[in-house]
Amino acid sequence: MYDFGDNWTITITKKSDANDLLKSNTISLEELEEAKETVITKHKPVCINKDGISLIDDAGGLGGFADLLGTLYESDDKEESTNTLIWARSLGFNTKKISNKMML
Repeated sequence: MYDFGDNWTITITKKSDANDLLKSNTISLEELEEAKETVITKHKPVCINKDGISLIDDAGGLGGFADLLGTLYESDDKEESTNTLIWARSLGFNTKKISNKMML
């Protein structure tokens, strides 16, 4: 459970190996080797795959996040869209894809 007021539930799965991700071409052998190197040399976990979208804190749960995305991408009110984007960015929202390496 994450951000208890908004009731987000995030599942983190540790697998014994990454063979299924390699077979499905979800990750490359180079990405896996880089992750292994980080784990061994820096003694820290590495996210090598994620399923789903990145969230922001204080969006108001799933309904609030859906409203946020609707305002950003579907609203005809450009001022409201701009103000919402400024607010969302102040909380760390980014429309760019976040590298899995930056997850942890």
